[in-house]
Amino acid sequence: MKSRQILLFLTIIPILLLIFIALKNPQSLYSDSAWQMKALQQFIAGDSPSFNHLVRPSYDDLAVNKAIWITWWPPGTNLLAYPLMAQGIPVGISIRIIAIASFILGSLGWICWFSLFDFPIWIGVILALTIPSLRCGNHALFQYSAEVLVYAYAPWLILITYQFSKYLNNETTFIKNIVKYLVISPVIGLILGFGYILKYSLLFVVLGALIYLGFQCITNNNSRQQKISKLTAYVLVCLFCGIPLLTLNLVNQNLGETANLITATAKIISLKWQNFIYVIANPALAMTDAELLWKMLLNFQHSIAPSSLWIGLIGIPGGILLLWLILRDRALPEASLLAKIVFFTSMAAIFGIWSVGATVSYEARHVVPASLAILPVALQSGYELWHKKSNSFLIKGSLCIAAIFYLAIPLAYSSTSIIVKALETSVHYTPASSQIYNPWLASQDLARVRTELVKDFNEQTDIWYLPEPITALDLPGRAMITSGDFYQGLQDANLHRQAFHTSTHLRVHVLLPRSFEDNGKGLLIRSSFVQAHEWICQEIEGSNYVKWTSTLEV
Repeated sequence: MKSRQILLFLTIIPILLLIFIALKNPQSLYSDSAWQMKALQQFIAGDSPSFNHLVRPSYDDLAVNKAIWITWWPPGTNLLAYPLMAQGIPVGISIRIIAIASFILGSLGWICWFSLFDFPIWIGVILALTIPSLRCGNHALFQYSAEVLVYAYAPWLILITYQFSKYLNNETTFIKNIVKYLVISPVIGLILGFGYILKYSLLFVVLGALIYLGFQCITNNNSRQQKISKLTAYVLVCLFCGIPLLTLNLVNQNLGETANLITATAKIISLKWQNFIYVIANPALAMTDAELLWKMLLNFQHSIAPSSLWIGLIGIPGGILLLWLILRDRALPEASLLAKIVFFTSMAAIFGIWSVGATVSYEARHVVPASLAILPVALQSGYELWHKKSNSFLIKGSLCIAAIFYLAIPLAYSSTSIIVKALETSVHYTPASSQIYNPWLASQDLARVRTELVKDFNEQTDIWYLPEPITALDLPGRAMITSGDFYQGLQDANLHRQAFHTSTHLRVHVLLPRSFEDNGKGLLIRSSFVQAHEWICQEIEGSNYVKWTSTLEV
């Protein structure tokens, strides 16, 4: 595609429109990132030993603190937010800056990748105008999650790999600049390895890139000198790529007692039948937000099978057609080969994780980079099939239905959902010091609710008990932060086993949603403070939480 500049210009239009819509709404974030931002807040305030240590009261003795190294999520967001928050920029503004920068980089990066493929300009124009509407890119503008870092970094990892491979395969250029390339190789390796620090799932793309570079080193007809030089460069890339990966895993293992979530929950290989369904279905569901559309349509509580399974079954036909489109084309230009290797490596890796992990997620979002990487290959193959006169009506009809069902309708949904998303968030919301939108804590005026909450809070003698981490970003002092299940009853066995003690007199302020009084969780949580004398209930006007206060006596 020769009109890259036109496509990049067109992409800027929806980018600017979405940023404009987002800036009119307060910034929110998911709880995963909230844990990390609280740790960073504590570090900047001097209350934590590092930017990735979360300090909380010890559950064995609430009077003393315990620092916990966060291993469930990589420290990418912390690293990017630290320079901003260290300058006094609030959490909400800091993560919005990260989200906007990531959204722009990712949208432009994917269009640059698509422009390497040979399909009509009108397809490129549609992609340029609609790719920014994908939830994986723009949702972080409203509610931040580290998925936007994957969206931003993955296309540039692929493009850098592609460009580096071209240099290695150019014998004249490579021999003349062998020293230069041997210096660049460690840099390329570090760039690839840094993806793992940003988000663990970027490892799928990194592995695909390394396999592609290795394949290029051993398959091309090069002179003996160039083969040795290329292999040397490739070994350097692999070695330096491994430095960030090994470093983070070793630090996690030493400070957090596990390298990552997979090592913490690994078990004997179990080939569940669901693995085979989702490994075929998810690429088709992840390309253009089809999974999100069907989640909305199948959002029912009582059914013969879980809605997630129905979504997987819906994705099966699209996944099979996608595989056929990918595999039918035996020609292997470099960009197409790279896309296929990244795609199949990613799917093999996630299938392996599903097979050994005790706790697995079948959400299609984990394969978004692989799906977007292979999208132009599928489009190019489908376009060629459509214009092949010898093809039957059945083939053309299948292509047409798949294009409408898995591409056009989900893209239309993504575009319209942005407007709904903007309307759902109150533009009149008043955030507190963190500049975070937190509808759990306050429906409209968080600043006023916070003032009421902290009015009688003493940082020296009081602690908080919070059912989620987002609220902790706006409250002073020490806090017990939990992951309360807001939508289920008493299935959480931990609630029945908890028993908190203190060696000194403390006062505890427990914030709970009103629904916890109806389902019995509130009573269980308060009962876990075995030294509590008497509980005082306080309703805060404008807050969706009720505050329960008690003194823990020794």
